[in-house]
Amino acid sequence: MGTTPFNDLEETKFHREMEPIADQLYYDIWGPLQKLERLSHSRVGPPHPLDKDWAIDVILQTMGGLTITIQDKFRQYKYYRDYNQFTLEYENNPATHEPGEFFHLVANYYFYGFATIDKQSFISWKVIDLNPFKECYRVKAIVEDGTGYNKKKSRASFIFFNWDKLRDKGLLFRESKPPESSKEAKQAELPRRNQRTVDRRRQKVDSRQASMF
Repeated sequence: MGTTPFNDLEETKFHREMEPIADQLYYDIWGPLQKLERLSHSRVGPPHPLDKDWAIDVILQTMGGLTITIQDKFRQYKYYRDYNQFTLEYENNPATHEPGEFFHLVANYYFYGFATIDKQSFISWKVIDLNPFKECYRVKAIVEDGTGYNKKKSRASFIFFNWDKLRDKGLLFRESKPPESSKEAKQAELPRRNQRTVDRRRQKVDSRQASMF
């Protein structure tokens, strides 16, 4: 069985759907802007070197001429309910120790957003300030809350961080307000099945590994 082309993957198509919504948020957060250039997914032709080698998805240019780089990840709604944490691919292939995105954190900021059910907006999003994040990790002021393996991709490993830890360390540059009291938000706040957490006192241990990417 042949490998599905990158542009035909479900996650690639989903990312493309969400890109215009994220781009508008970038204007709202950092605007006014002279320019917003997206290097990933929507780009026609071969991958941009900054995206391919350093995972930079978007380059912003402010009205004052400053350049801001962004790495972004969009998660489907089901992950908001079950895995509402900051996950980073650690090794793309643990068998060969092929480095994942953790080793390519070069952008200024990391936008991490969970889509609504209808994919018309984000039910929750956060912007991680990557330079302080990397420094905190380097000096062990923060450590990952756990590790795992991706069943869907059959090989990738990942590490994850709970949002409260990043918030307490001042590593969240911006974040959305809590979801409003809508039907969708209420559904999202139902008990999150299989959610990984350090404190297991109120949950049964679920040993199943689930897809994270």
